[in-house]
Amino acid sequence: MSRKLPFTVGAQNPYREGGLYGCAIVLAMFGLPFIVGIVILLCGILTVAIDHIVYSYIPLIIVILIGTIILVCCTIPFVILVRKYRLGIQLEREGQVIAGYIVSIERELQRDEDLQSHWIILYYDFQSPTGKSFQKKVRVLRDDLIDKPLPEIGTTISIKYLNDEVYRVI
Repeated sequence: MSRKLPFTVGAQNPYREGGLYGCAIVLAMFGLPFIVGIVILLCGILTVAIDHIVYSYIPLIIVILIGTIILVCCTIPFVILVRKYRLGIQLEREGQVIAGYIVSIERELQRDEDLQSHWIILYYDFQSPTGKSFQKKVRVLRDDLIDKPLPEIGTTISIKYLNDEVYRVI
């Protein structure tokens, strides 16, 4: 009863072939504010170094505080995104393929004014190499499957598994 699922497409893997296109977006989103934060922070520090210019420390404290807030607000999401990206690459390189099966599968149509989105909601079950059993759900936007039949309950699926926290239906 094993067959390839119609929504298993290798080209959709963001960590293969051209997966670095998002790096430019990430650098634009976090790089510029990060640099602005550093410049503001350095201006505050240089103002302290040139002690005789400062008549009141309140504006200086505000400048240093704003620079620090900008740095923190840019650094934390950037670190989270980089970690997620690196785990995806590690999953692709070191992960093993294990079997699971479909517990339930549903279609969901969402309509906006002029747009219609077709979502596939897959409930699946698998047992990890450590012996732990997982029952999970994944929701995927697949407009190309509107007219195609969905796989039956119990159909075998493949799961790329790295550890009990990092895995993905392929």
